[in-house]
Amino acid sequence: IFKSEDGGGTWEELSGIEHPRVTAVAVSPTDGAVYAGTEPSALFVSRDRGTTWSELSGLTKHPTRPTWFPGGGGMCLHTILVDPKNPQRMWVAISAVGVFRTDDGGESWKVCTTGLPTVPTGMEDNGVGRCVHKMVLDPERSGVLYMQFHGGVFKSEDGADSWTRVS
Repeated sequence: IFKSEDGGGTWEELSGIEHPRVTAVAVSPTDGAVYAGTEPSALFVSRDRGTTWSELSGLTKHPTRPTWFPGGGGMCLHTILVDPKNPQRMWVAISAVGVFRTDDGGESWKVCTTGLPTVPTGMEDNGVGRCVHKMVLDPERSGVLYMQFHGGVFKSEDGADSWTRVS
């Protein structure tokens, strides 16, 4: 990860993330925390503008983790969304795994895949095994999310507790 504080004129390489590949970056609009998602799937946070990083291990240690299965593109955490009204509430999307939400800043995570079709992985269906490609948060209604998935486009109006096909 690199950062620039002069509009891109000069760049500084940041360190402290112990994973081979950073696949997503997001900044909290309320408290300025910087989040980095990686391949293999993990989530890191910096509260000092990237000087130091710590892993939000609640996601890495999620009870479903042993059944996460990489798809053709790997198992990257590719989307990080931070609620603009509540920095403790975030969503992440992981290829071939699904959507997770935290309401406590990353200590615990809920699988949020109700309404999404599974991707055949050969593993037991315990809520994961959904190959989400991209998620976005409605800029005016923080509980409304949109997602592009193998099976089409989906929408959630309840913070990702459930999804409905809109394509």
